[in-house]
Order: sequence, then structure tokens, then C-alpha cells
Amino acid sequence: MVSGDCGVLLDCVDISKWIKFNVAGVVMNEKATCGGVLMDDKEVVSTLFSSRYVAGGLEMAVLRAIKEAAKMVIELIRNEQVPLIIECDSINVSDWLKYRRLQPWSFRNLFANIEGSLRRMVEVRVEVTN
Repeated sequence: MVSGDCGVLLDCVDISKWIKFNVAGVVMNEKATCGGVLMDDKEVVSTLFSSRYVAGGLEMAVLRAIKEAAKMVIELIRNEQVPLIIECDSINVSDWLKYRRLQPWSFRNLFANIEGSLRRMVEVRVEVTN
């Protein structure tokens, strides 16, 4: 079971060309923490996101952050057709989002939730940061 605390700061988004969600995670003392920044194509920050999870590991924390970010983006853009770019620091998470056959079976419900949200976007691109 995963438990977490989430802190979110929302503001108005001036939607133009695309929205980017940059997410990164870290594990310390067996606790995974994940944070992210949602910005527009002018790199104006509209949302800050952070969460702490007791169990599940780094990949689970990153996936849960992506799930929450996708819900936030849907709420922010409403009826606009704006592409979403997800940048993460995990090659595993990136590959799991790109290639369904690589997704761990144990995360199937989480992936179903993420994919349901991402299907509502006009376009989604996943990139790995170093």
C-alpha cells in the first residue's frame, strides 16, 4: 500500500503551444519523494507539485506524480487541444509509458489510470532527462 502527502500550487495557465511537466524523484531512508513543475511553452511555471510516499519505490512515486499531473493538466486546459510533454529522470518509467508490453503487471491499475487521463490529451510525448 502506498500513502502520500501532496502539495499543489495552482495558478492560471496561458495556454499557447504546449504544456510540459518535468518530474524527478529521489529515495532517501527508504522513502520515495517526487516533485514536478508544470510550465507552458514560454517556460512560465503554473503549477508546483510534490509528494512523499512511504512504500512502492522511486518508480511508483514518479508514476503517481505523473498520474496527478495528468489530472491537473486536464483540469487546467479544459477544452483546449494542447500537447503535453512529460520529462522524467527514470528511463524505466519513460519506457513503461512508451511501450505497454514493458509495464510491470503489479502497476497495472496505476497505468490504466494514467493512460485514461493521457488519452484525453491531443498529444503526449515522454522524454528522459539526465
